[in-house]
Amino acid sequence: MIDYNPDVEVPADVKALADTTIAGIIDGSIVVGEAPVTEVPAEEFVFGVVLVGPKNDHGWSQAHYEGGLYIEENCLVPV
Repeated sequence: MIDYNPDVEVPADVKALADTTIAGIIDGSIVVGEAPVTEVPAEEFVFGVVLVGPKNDHGWSQAHYEGGLYIEENCLVPV
């Protein structure tokens, strides 16, 4: 069922547990699903970047500045 890397020594009990788990998933005795979604209360999140040069230096600082803008626009939920 599982091809183990021959260069890595996997203990026999770990292999047995992995094989049993795979067999259970296949025969339906183990049901795999998504974890339930739980609501997490919103809290303030502070995000900052320290730049080593101007934000438009066409290098390190600009890449980090643009990454920060991406985070602000796409990842942070307004509180």
